[in-house]
Amino acid sequence: MKNGSDIAKSKPSHCLADPPRRRGNPTNTANGLLLELARQLAGRNDNAKTGMTMIESSIQENKPPNDQELYITDQAANHPKATSRFFLVGLMGSGKTYWAKKLAEQYNLTAYDLDSVITENEHCSVSEIFSGKGEGFFRDLEKEALLSFGEKQNFILSCGGGTPCFHNNMEWMNKNGITIWIDESLDIIAERLIHSKNVRPLLKDKSDEQLASYLKTLLAERKPFYNKAAFRLLGPISIDLFKQIFTNHA
Repeated sequence: MKNGSDIAKSKPSHCLADPPRRRGNPTNTANGLLLELARQLAGRNDNAKTGMTMIESSIQENKPPNDQELYITDQAANHPKATSRFFLVGLMGSGKTYWAKKLAEQYNLTAYDLDSVITENEHCSVSEIFSGKGEGFFRDLEKEALLSFGEKQNFILSCGGGTPCFHNNMEWMNKNGITIWIDESLDIIAERLIHSKNVRPLLKDKSDEQLASYLKTLLAERKPFYNKAAFRLLGPISIDLFKQIFTNHA
C-alpha cells in the first residue's frame, strides 16, 4: 500500500492545494459549485463520554461566520446523483460523530460510529485493541466493519480519523456513497481533544504542549487521503454547510 507521501507525489497538484477560506459569499459559491457538479453528474467509557460532551458543547457554540465554506473536489463528479449512504471523514475531534447524529435526525437516516461498531463486535475498547494486539490488527477489524456497510442503506457513518488511510478504504467509500471531509481548524480540534486524550490511543502519551504539533503533523500525513473526499467543509462547521450537500443528494 502506498503511504501518504507516495500518494501526495502521485496526485495532481490542484488536488493537494488548500482552497482559500474566504471566497466571497460562501453560500453563493457553494451553490455555483453545486450547479457545476450537477452538470458533470448529468453526463467508549466515562472519560470518553466526558470528552464527547466537551466536543458537542464546543460545536454548538460555533456560530456561522462569514468564512465558512463548502469546497467540492474533482472526486464529486464520480459520485452517484442520489445516494442513501454518507461517510464523514476527518481528524479525531473534528465533530464527525456529533454531526452524524445531528444529520441523521434531520434527514431520517441512521447514524453509526465506526469505532463503536468495532468495540461492540470485539467487546473491548479501541485503546485495549491497540495496546493488546496492535494498530495493524485494529485496521483489519476496521476494514471488516466498514465493508459490512455495503449491505446497509439510509445511513450516515462517522469514520475513525485513520479510516481513509488504510486498505483502500477511501476508494471503497467513494464507490459506495458520498464522502465528506470535515476540515475543522486545528486550534478547535486541539481544544476539544485535551479533554479526551486518555481514551485515544494515538494521544494518550502526548502532553498538552505536544498535542498541537502532533495534530499538525498528523493532518499533513492524512491530507492526501482526506483530499479524495467528494466534499470538503472548511470550519468552523455549521448545519448550513451540510444542507448544501444533503439537499442535492439525500
